[in-house]
Amino acid sequence: SFWNACWSYNVNKHSNRVKEYQVKQYVEQGGPNEEFKHYTISYDHESECMSRCHCKHWEKLGIIYCHMIIVLNVEHIKKLTSNYVLKRWRKLAKKDIGEN
Repeated sequence: SFWNACWSYNVNKHSNRVKEYQVKQYVEQGGPNEEFKHYTISYDHESECMSRCHCKHWEKLGIIYCHMIIVLNVEHIKKLTSNYVLKRWRKLAKKDIGEN
């Protein structure tokens, strides 16, 4: 089936430091079925980093999902910093494991 996704977001400011984004994904499956997915992502301006996402994919798998990329794009983050690349995904991960 053909999938076509559209994204929207709202910002709820918690403090001067943290913004909470409500990201909504609309998915049309090429027929009468429609699906909406909602994500809540916190972004810390001081550290310029997403502090959490309710889906927990980042914490569990270490992979940045598309709803997180929406927030990075809105925040004008065009290049991922090292805090988004977990140690296990780096070139030296095997070497570090061997040394432990």
